[in-house]
Amino acid sequence: MSLAAINSIRTASKIKSFGIGNNVWALADQVLISGTNFVSMILLARGLDSASTFGTFVLVHSILLFSNSIQSALVTQPHNVLGVSRQGADYVRYTSSSAVSQLAITFGFTSLVAIAWVTSLFLDWGVAPLLLAMVPVVLAWQLQEFMRRVLYTEGRTSMAFAIDVIAYGGQTAAITAFWWRGDLSGSLALYSIAVASALAAMVGLWQLRQSLDWQFDWNVTKENWHFGKWLAGGYIVGNWFSSQLLVFLAAALLGTWAAGILRAIHTIFGPLRILAQAFSTTLPIRLAGTLENSGPLAFRRDVGYAFLVATPLLGGYCLLVGLLSGHILTFAFGEKYSGHEYVLMLSSAAAFVGYHCIIFSATLRATRRTRQIFMCELCATCVVVPLSAFLIPWLGIYGVVLGMMFTDVLLLTLFYWSYRATLAEIESMQPAIMTNDVEHDPQADERSNDNPSVLSQPMEEVAAGRSGQGELLLQVFEALDRAQVRYCVLHGYEQYPEHVPSDVDCIMPTSALPGQLYSVLTEQLGSGIEIVQWIRGGAHGIVLRRRGKVSEFLLLDISDGCHLNKRLQFLSGEEILRDRKRSRGFWIPATKVEFACYLIRKIVKKQLNREHAQRLSQLYRADPQGCQEQIERFFGRRSREQIAKAATAGDWSAVRAVLATLRRELIRRAALRQPLQVIVNLGAGFNRRIGRWFTPGGFHIALLGPDGAGKSSVAHEVQRALSPVFLGTMCRSFPPKLLNRQVGNPSQPHLIPPRSKLGSIVRAILYWWTYYSPGYYFTIYPALVHSSLVIHDRHVIDCIVDPTRYRYSGPARLLNWIWRWMPKPELVILLDVPAEIVQMRKQEVTFDVSARQRLAYRELVAQLPNGRIVDGSQPLATVVAEVSEMILKALSSRLHHESKSHRFHDQ
Repeated sequence: MSLAAINSIRTASKIKSFGIGNNVWALADQVLISGTNFVSMILLARGLDSASTFGTFVLVHSILLFSNSIQSALVTQPHNVLGVSRQGADYVRYTSSSAVSQLAITFGFTSLVAIAWVTSLFLDWGVAPLLLAMVPVVLAWQLQEFMRRVLYTEGRTSMAFAIDVIAYGGQTAAITAFWWRGDLSGSLALYSIAVASALAAMVGLWQLRQSLDWQFDWNVTKENWHFGKWLAGGYIVGNWFSSQLLVFLAAALLGTWAAGILRAIHTIFGPLRILAQAFSTTLPIRLAGTLENSGPLAFRRDVGYAFLVATPLLGGYCLLVGLLSGHILTFAFGEKYSGHEYVLMLSSAAAFVGYHCIIFSATLRATRRTRQIFMCELCATCVVVPLSAFLIPWLGIYGVVLGMMFTDVLLLTLFYWSYRATLAEIESMQPAIMTNDVEHDPQADERSNDNPSVLSQPMEEVAAGRSGQGELLLQVFEALDRAQVRYCVLHGYEQYPEHVPSDVDCIMPTSALPGQLYSVLTEQLGSGIEIVQWIRGGAHGIVLRRRGKVSEFLLLDISDGCHLNKRLQFLSGEEILRDRKRSRGFWIPATKVEFACYLIRKIVKKQLNREHAQRLSQLYRADPQGCQEQIERFFGRRSREQIAKAATAGDWSAVRAVLATLRRELIRRAALRQPLQVIVNLGAGFNRRIGRWFTPGGFHIALLGPDGAGKSSVAHEVQRALSPVFLGTMCRSFPPKLLNRQVGNPSQPHLIPPRSKLGSIVRAILYWWTYYSPGYYFTIYPALVHSSLVIHDRHVIDCIVDPTRYRYSGPARLLNWIWRWMPKPELVILLDVPAEIVQMRKQEVTFDVSARQRLAYRELVAQLPNGRIVDGSQPLATVVAEVSEMILKALSSRLHHESKSHRFHDQ
């Protein structure tokens, strides 16, 4: 299956969270649409004069499909998602404003088609009659589609089905009648579509008369645009710039007959699209629920079940079509399409691969990785389009199908990589669902509660016992107080400043973030202290560093309230700061506020162990009335009684058994209190994610040097030394291990025979360049966006110096070209080791080769603007310290540069 099929599935009705078994009308609607389109295309292919005539019709008809893609992304899908939560006058205002946007889009496309028709008259194009017929088709189709999708938003699927009976059933009946009489033409088919769609639109308008008025709100248009712009980009890149572009290339290079053949073959797989629609609609919902309720292992299991169900069905259909390709073409479309059975056979293989992309796409949507879907499609398009431009003139129509097959294989591979990376991230990292989430030390809680004087001790009296981190923390508190910036340490403060076990969670006013806070930290902390990391997300993750023989790091987690992923607010920062109190020289929250935040956090994360329960009971006993008020604020009668009973008795087992139910109740009640704010927060969160994509918080370095330079050891120790600065670490090598086969003795790579010159060139372009250029945005860049340190202990640039090790016998200028046109690390650090020491550590090559390599590495790195040279013959600790210092200085310099931008201060 091509990218067109995947994107056509996305444009189907995906409205409410119901399964196919719960809505017969929705299933009937999909069967109706797929069935009538299937019949109509077969009749057109059989009834039109030739494959060229059918191909011309297909190319003109693609105007309608393109307009439908844009309409779906910018109007109907936003309405299905954003409109479903609105009621009464708000819903009427939203729908009416969306209708105005729809009319504007419809007028725009209709005008463009009309202009194309006039142009075709002047240039005497043969497609002028089809373009003239397309003007009313675009107008009527878009309006009818808007009506039916709004009915889906309102849950009136039976009426949507009735409208589709008029539109799709009517057009198919008319096309069948013309075909039966022998009068069928492309223009008559288009006029049939226009009339049927116009009748359906009028019925739909009557049905929606209570949902529309003369209101228009520009904010609705902007809201729909922010929701749908990436969807539109995905349709354009993933569909029209890839598989659909291949059809137009085929028509331009081979003739319109090629477009007709490809469309006829595409029609044969129509019945599979009903199954694909079922998977595309229901699978993301099911997988998202499984991940939420049962965890990643059950998620992986359900993905496996999906493949077990889909593969035999898809494989059986595709195998049957491939084996009977000649008979199917002749039976369905007539003798004029015979002779292309091998094209259909190749298309069957491509469809089998392509339809499996739906499952991996569903996993990414279930885990909210829609951006990765877009980037996978963009990467596939960038690789496949130039390749197909070469294949089509060489192989003809077979080149088109091979291009589509390569698209499907590459897209499936990229989806699989993204799925594996997503699953590994979910399994290896506890999701940071709430901001300000650090565990308490219950023993310290008990000590502080038993001895209140510890908390009231002034800052000067504890200064003598403070640690290096504690001293730095107190300097931060003093600077904030001097600048009159209100703050509050949310929890975990009982051992400060003698011991700072983890990051320090603070609440500050929104007005102080991030600009005022950055000024305080850079101007009032004195020399020797610098900010080396500032991770901007739901909260502000800040890493301060005190320079010295051994760097000391302090991690600050600053937020403006108690949130759920910054999307749903439970307590505002002002509310938390309002009742703060002074203890040991810094500010802490009121007991009832800390109880509320801690309880909410544990319920949302569905984690409530014995230590958590003890802490909650301690806080409740300290202020039972205030804590009870907080319980009543966030929970219903039955739940609040259960929680209060647990807090009083100290037995939280009953609460622990219903954490999932409490979580749903907590989120639902909070969302209903501020529904519009939730939508605004979602949009703001999207903007933050976009901002993180363009300004990633991670850092990427490449360590160069011959074998024996100590790259692996240095990489491991640098990862450990800088672990407080980054959210994760990743180590990569070269070449990538995706396609490597063990040949010869891997411990003696220089003794393995090189590949042929042609094999080296093909591997360098299609494997190395693809992995390190488009593939970079699926392997390395996502880790950088998630603020990870990525270290390459070998890189493709190593092959320039030592091609023998990598069995490369192609031209050196090709490697230079690959390096020039690929994303590069922020630092390229050479571990420079004399040949004598290299020979003492490893003797893979002769002394002369080691000496030559050293000079070549030094000359290469000296030419790089981001190149650095470190004496690798020093003790390991010294080398690690120098490399770490280079990274930290680069981080500090980058942050200083970013702080001057408006984007930094607006987050």
